[in-house]
Amino acid sequence: MGEINVKRKSGLGGGFAVGCLVALLVACGLGASAIWAAFSLLGGDVEGETTRSALAPVVQLGVVTALLVAAHGLTIAWQVHTHPGRRALALTQAPYVAAYAAIPAWWHLGEWPAWYIAWGAAGLAALGWLLVWYLPAPGVARRAMVFLGAVLGLLLVNAGGVLAVAWRQTNGFGLAGQPAPWTAVDSLTSTSCLSDNTFHWNGSRVVESQCPSGPNGNYYAGEYDKDAFDNILCDEQPRQAFAKWWQWNTQYQVEFRLRFDIDSATVDGKAIAPPYPSIKKGDTDYPADIQGQNATVVTTLTIESASHPGGVDPYRMVPDSKSETWTVELKPVSLGGWKVCSIAIQNPITATFIPGQ
Repeated sequence: MGEINVKRKSGLGGGFAVGCLVALLVACGLGASAIWAAFSLLGGDVEGETTRSALAPVVQLGVVTALLVAAHGLTIAWQVHTHPGRRALALTQAPYVAAYAAIPAWWHLGEWPAWYIAWGAAGLAALGWLLVWYLPAPGVARRAMVFLGAVLGLLLVNAGGVLAVAWRQTNGFGLAGQPAPWTAVDSLTSTSCLSDNTFHWNGSRVVESQCPSGPNGNYYAGEYDKDAFDNILCDEQPRQAFAKWWQWNTQYQVEFRLRFDIDSATVDGKAIAPPYPSIKKGDTDYPADIQGQNATVVTTLTIESASHPGGVDPYRMVPDSKSETWTVELKPVSLGGWKVCSIAIQNPITATFIPGQ
């Protein structure tokens, strides 16, 4: 009778493992289809460097899928060979089921790298294998101590990884600076909600500034992305350069769109120019990062528009000039990166606001 039960359990385990193998093959087919669809969607209408940037997430998804499939295949091979119990089957299969379920969420959201899926699956798989080893004899003191130590180590390693990612993606929670002076200037103007560019660097990510938007946006309250803006300052003085525009926005109900063009940049007294365009990289911008003790970035502000969209203008702006020149001084911070410390304005724009008819 015992032999029959053993055979029955083995048959159930083998059948479950074969079912997992079939599911794995189906997942491979669906994954390949998704990657092909992503390749077609992202790569069909873009060229050159843009194509490589657009297809990078697809390549990342392909690598993650390959790693998952390889690890899952080895797990199934072990299950077919050893015929473990149902508990062990569930504990070792669950990480891959969760990972496959996370792929559609990544596809629709796309706000986090695909390799997070592999990271999560690896952590769950490690925990699953620890439980498979521990649960058959939970009463053994030495085994319990080893298990608790391993789980604690697993938690600490993953907590450290989460903290490192959060630090990198938030500029050290606002304590670190931007990687280069020109990046700091671009990010500051973007977060002012006055620039025609609404995106800025936040750690390792490009994010959209939190500016008034949508039908319920308060476009005439001098609002800006205060938290992100403040994180780029090493002193309060630069805020004054934007103050008149925020005041005019509130007082005269005029929405501004300003263009900020960098004219020159100097780091430690040495002029920095954009590198010559590279055929391979298409790089025509300033270096992505640079070290130094002080920096100066000269920027031209140009008025692109000043209006009250969606209705009759309550005021019409008549400026004495369309542009003004900013000399931006920056300093590095102890945790790395650059912050804006002062802004001097040459020939600042003044304006008359005439009531609308």
